[in-house]
Amino acid sequence: MKKILLKDLAEELGISISQVSRALNQKADVAPEIRARALELARKRNYRNFSGKHRKAIAVILPRFNEFYGAILNEILIQGKKRGWKIVIIPSQNIELLNDQLFDGALMISGEPIAMKWHERYNIPLVVINNFGSALNRICSVFPDADGEVRAAMEHFIALGHTRIARIRGHGSNATEQELQRGLDELYRIADLHGIRDSVRNCCGATLDEKIRHVLALIREGFTAFLVVISDEAPILLDAIRKSGKRVPEEISIITYESPPVSAFQTPPLTTLEFNYPRLVSCALHQLGFEMNGKESASQILVPVRMNLRGSTAPRISKS
Repeated sequence: MKKILLKDLAEELGISISQVSRALNQKADVAPEIRARALELARKRNYRNFSGKHRKAIAVILPRFNEFYGAILNEILIQGKKRGWKIVIIPSQNIELLNDQLFDGALMISGEPIAMKWHERYNIPLVVINNFGSALNRICSVFPDADGEVRAAMEHFIALGHTRIARIRGHGSNATEQELQRGLDELYRIADLHGIRDSVRNCCGATLDEKIRHVLALIREGFTAFLVVISDEAPILLDAIRKSGKRVPEEISIITYESPPVSAFQTPPLTTLEFNYPRLVSCALHQLGFEMNGKESASQILVPVRMNLRGSTAPRISKS
């Protein structure tokens, strides 16, 4: 396929090369109608600026804002700046803003289904973080390793003598079956390995209240160990367990997800799984850079998590 140059766009538009350049680089001294025509033609012709002087523009599509998204976004801004990239944040509900300028690539942070016709609509590389892309559509996914998370938590609980173990995880309104299944096979594989498959449970809750109801109901059934997919909301869970008459960690062991302002300062300090945000973003940006240079897309990249052992887990009390 012939590489499209600025002069090709200029000839087709009937304007000068400098006008096309100013239009595509968001300069102020360009008439709006010329800018719109230049952007439309550049996208249609799949124009790419491979000049070493070109500052790459990256769209970051963000569905909403919470602690996880905030940590990922902060790393994107830090690492993008080091690469000299221009980062533009686009709320997913305003995805049409992608058409307002010529982007070199895009990142999407979880929470939204990926359109199978992405490349037909936008024709730029996309890498998703914490969401499923499409190998067939050349969309790479970068994930925290869900199997590794479950394996670390299960092996820790089992080593402490717990046999009635539950994972309580969330699901958004757009969660796919594929997303809900993350880590589930590993949960049951570890349980089978230790002969406790019948006493291991996996529950999903859309809200914090629903997750807490699951935990309290399972405590009444005799469950003693919980991996709960929450971070900054963990103090509310701890309070609910105390109000139920149970003590952490003497009677109930809990692992949650790391929240730097919260986890280590609870009573007891929380044992947590911690995402490697710099590595997640580094892998995503590295892959996006490859694709913007015309190289092949990977299908999925998994990033290990770390377990922080603190005071919310303890050996199971044997009943005499």
